[in-house]
Amino acid sequence: MRKPIEMTFRAFIGASVIALAAACGGSSESSAQESAAAAAEDAEEAMDDAADGATEAMDEAADAAGDMADDVADEADDAGDEAGSMMNDAAEKAGDAMNDARDAAEGAVDDAKDAADETAARVAEGASKVANAAGGAAAVAGSAVSNAAASASEETAKMVNASASSADVNDAYAALTGDAAKGKRVFVKCMSCHSVQEGQNRVGPSLYNVVGREAGTVEGYNYSTANKSSGVTWTESNLFEYLEAPQEYIKGTKMVFPGLPSEQDRADVIAYLKNPS
Repeated sequence: MRKPIEMTFRAFIGASVIALAAACGGSSESSAQESAAAAAEDAEEAMDDAADGATEAMDEAADAAGDMADDVADEADDAGDEAGSMMNDAAEKAGDAMNDARDAAEGAVDDAKDAADETAARVAEGASKVANAAGGAAAVAGSAVSNAAASASEETAKMVNASASSADVNDAYAALTGDAAKGKRVFVKCMSCHSVQEGQNRVGPSLYNVVGREAGTVEGYNYSTANKSSGVTWTESNLFEYLEAPQEYIKGTKMVFPGLPSEQDRADVIAYLKNPS
């Protein structure tokens, strides 16, 4: 850059000297040449000084530009370092967050498994209890059925026996002929507690029209619960059986009379109760 400036400046000085010499037209040629040479020398020195100044200015500008470039590069490096540090921090935080999320997910899965296991255990326990209860219920039901069957068999046997006994009683009573007059004499054993008059209750209820009457229905008499709830109708055959052993026929009755063991006596009393006149 310095050479073109120098050449241009020297051409300018040369032209200026020639012009000056022409303007001084009365001077001698040697004086003009000396003056021109001196002016050229001064101009060259000035040119050198100017070139040196320009060179120094350019160097300073280059140095300043280099310094600025260095500063910019340093700032860029610093910015790059800071950005790298921020990226590392972000990456580290992201990694921590992912680890926390993974731990939380694993913990949730473990909790879910534990809950499922606990629920399954409770269901199994409940099923076992239900099965045990069902087994117990089945056993109770089986026992109840067995007991009911045994009870039914026992009741059936009783009914069969009672039916047979009733048939025997009917047959025994049918084979007898009652005598009311004799029955009146036998009835003397009963008169301390019973009357054959209508509405006349004593220790026992009135026996007026007793044949064919339901047990426990005479008005105004306080019967035992056993007698009122017996469901017995005083047919001739029932009276025949009852008079043999009253407390065995209706258990819990208030009647303390031991009974009439003689079948004929019982048949005679029944004949009298049918017609007590």
